[in-house]
Amino acid sequence: MTSLKTRRNYLNLNFLFKLLNYEIDCKSLLENLNFNTNPKNTRNNNLFFLRNTKTNYSLNSPANMIMSLGNLANLDLFHCSNNDIKQIYGLI
Repeated sequence: MTSLKTRRNYLNLNFLFKLLNYEIDCKSLLENLNFNTNPKNTRNNNLFFLRNTKTNYSLNSPANMIMSLGNLANLDLFHCSNNDIKQIYGLI
């Protein structure tokens, strides 16, 4: 049996995957995501830009949580499948 944290992280990353691939159509949620636009070719390959927060409450907000999981996944969320996300968390 998998832990609650693993299941929660999988569901959050799966939600982000569906949001980015228009399986969930909600423009107001997409507006809350901060995409990292890197003008120079650097080693920073993060998809999202996370702003510095002053409180743990804002650090653990749903938008920040899914963006940080998207950065940690090392997946191309635009060209992967649900099975790729399951393999990261060992659910297959």
